[in-house]
Amino acid sequence: MTSAVLHPISGLVRFTPRAKRRVYAYDMPLLDLTELRAIVIDDNEFATTLMRRLLGVMRVAHVTTCCNPLEADGAIRQSKADLVIVDIDMPGRSGLELVHDIRHGRVGVPNDVCILVVSAHVDLEYVEQARNEGANWIVAKPLSFRTLYGGIARAILDDRPFVESPSYVGPCRRTKDIPLADPVSDRRKRPASAK
Repeated sequence: MTSAVLHPISGLVRFTPRAKRRVYAYDMPLLDLTELRAIVIDDNEFATTLMRRLLGVMRVAHVTTCCNPLEADGAIRQSKADLVIVDIDMPGRSGLELVHDIRHGRVGVPNDVCILVVSAHVDLEYVEQARNEGANWIVAKPLSFRTLYGGIARAILDDRPFVESPSYVGPCRRTKDIPLADPVSDRRKRPASAK
């Protein structure tokens, strides 16, 4: 997986070493994805075709698609994917069940593989469920090049520690840096002349 991230693109510098993580930033580093192996699991053939084309534009050379979620385990093992892109709402087996099975080692691939959930269901409930099952990132449909690339970059460059406990397996669910000092209470403690 590191080889997919560390190659320079036509002499361009990819990014500086990770000193400070910006989770919700719009600026994404330029990544060379030519060595990345991705699998798209979605029951909608139009969505898989669109994602395959967008990944082709991103120069991802190894893209596998699977339209049947019941056959996804074998497809993931066969593809030897570094990145799994999965939809939530699929008949027979939901994407959340698939993410759960990957994270708990029931699919036959490393449980720390990058998982990007791409779904039209982005209500808070679905996002929390995907996060609690161990997804690295969630992207909303309809997709554009920018949204898909941003989701892939965030999933690949995710520097959160990987947690394995009896109740949860996946990247640490904390995504925001919360300052220790509360600015509201600090403001209240200042003297009136300082306001």
